[in-house]
Amino acid sequence: MLESILTLIAGVGIFLFSVSFLSKSIETMFGNKIRRSFNKISGNRFKNIGLGFFICFFLQSTTASVMMTIGFSGMGAITLFQAICIVIGTNLASGLTPYLITFTSFSLTSFFCALAAVGAFMQLFSKKTIIKQIANVIIAFSLFFISLKLIGDATSILKTNEVFMGFFTTLEHPLLLILFGFAFTVLIQSSLGTMAILMTLLGTSSVVGIIDFSTAIYIFLGAVAGSSLTTFMFGMLSATNADSRRTVLFHLIMNLTGVVFFSCLTIIDWWQFLSFMKEPALMLASVSLLFNVFDVVLYTFLAKPVTYLLRKFTFTKKHRNKSPLDFEYIEGEPKAVTIARLKEKTIVFYRELKKLSKQTCKFVSQSEENKRLRKSLESFISYSKNLESIAIKIPSTEGNSKENDYIEKLLITIKQIERDANNLLKMFEVVYDEDGKKITYSIKLLKYITSASEKIDSMFSLCEPYIEKPDCDFDKDEKPNFERIINLNDDIKNIIKSAKNYIMKNGFNSQLSVYKNTRYLSILSYISIISNNVMDNAFVFESEWQINNKEEYKQLEIADLENQNKNEESA
Repeated sequence: MLESILTLIAGVGIFLFSVSFLSKSIETMFGNKIRRSFNKISGNRFKNIGLGFFICFFLQSTTASVMMTIGFSGMGAITLFQAICIVIGTNLASGLTPYLITFTSFSLTSFFCALAAVGAFMQLFSKKTIIKQIANVIIAFSLFFISLKLIGDATSILKTNEVFMGFFTTLEHPLLLILFGFAFTVLIQSSLGTMAILMTLLGTSSVVGIIDFSTAIYIFLGAVAGSSLTTFMFGMLSATNADSRRTVLFHLIMNLTGVVFFSCLTIIDWWQFLSFMKEPALMLASVSLLFNVFDVVLYTFLAKPVTYLLRKFTFTKKHRNKSPLDFEYIEGEPKAVTIARLKEKTIVFYRELKKLSKQTCKFVSQSEENKRLRKSLESFISYSKNLESIAIKIPSTEGNSKENDYIEKLLITIKQIERDANNLLKMFEVVYDEDGKKITYSIKLLKYITSASEKIDSMFSLCEPYIEKPDCDFDKDEKPNFERIINLNDDIKNIIKSAKNYIMKNGFNSQLSVYKNTRYLSILSYISIISNNVMDNAFVFESEWQINNKEEYKQLEIADLENQNKNEESA
């Protein structure tokens, strides 16, 4: 008895691990493509349903798929209507997953053990990342079926145990069975795990099971409710705005609709028409499919009315708005979502930096004070440090080379943004003398700063598409003109050179002018560094230009960029 219970626990544990490991392994391999798929989907309901279906089918986890949808909804990458359609698609895919469990009847345990060994050897002895990722998928897939064999062996022995058999005979009332399925699923955090156990308890066409089919259906309905509640709780913790909360709520409502409908339908023993399948496990898998098809068909046609009602009556209370620069790392969030959020937030920071750059140059050129500007710069620097600290954490997790390269490029951009913000703050401070009075300059000198500021503003605009599409997925007509960016940077250098020549000829004729103009030269240095950093932001993404100009420009690595800036700042 004890040995059988331990075997059952081991089987369930390996099963849950294999499903989670399979989901993470596939997300690691295809996370970059999934992220790009979310960014490209249209408002067509069937395309969104299809996307949800394929994501859930490959990840083999409804919770992971819904959490991913919640994340993209929370960052505004998809509308509430699109999120609802994607969730509908995930339910359709989850209805097919139980059919995998029925494959255990083919007695392929030895094959999957050998397959797991092949995956293990690939993982241990291969040095290529892609081979290791494929090995992880093979191992997870093999463990999935091995665990089902363990669960089957344990329950077959328990069939002769009076205590175990007596437990199910006491749960004859439908409500108790639903509550049992609900509680057990919440405990193990997997409705698929509950399904796996139910299918083994049902027996086969030739072997009498521990429970009858009607009992299995009630427990299955409870499992769906338990899984929905678990996803709802996790989803609410990670939801960042009203639409993401509405997406979570919709998933719960959708599944509970099916639970209520099929619970009422059990009065007429409707499942009898599935008896032609003979195998109870196959019949239960078909019930799962019918359950999800009902929900999918119902809410596919109700998607727009439901979207309207959710917007109208749920989460309408306005919460205190956080700063648009605030960024939080959400534990357990799919990596594809975290990367997408990081990209969107980097765009926000980049645009804010552009605005602060314009304001700072304007402040230098005018006599008026601007106390708010200092606070804005200091606050911006603080937020950018937080963004960088989170970005640094992401590459440390396992991922494919394209994703890690993508994150590395975003990290370079974030570092440059923070550095430019510090240079703007220094520019702000150097305008004041030792007595705290603002230094004023001649119209001639201010024209140089104004001219350089306008060109930097143009550089920001030309470089922005690289930040919006770090993977450089441009159409021919929207690809940025990198040569133009280089020319603007050269123009700024020429303006600064002209300003310095003017200072050297006319500026050092008294002690006061020496002090003022030394500070003016510092302002020019900060403008030059900012100009170079903006160009570097574009350069790290401009792979085509890098290939054609290998010897002319080699400032891609973070260390190189940092050394370059240190040298320029010290100069």
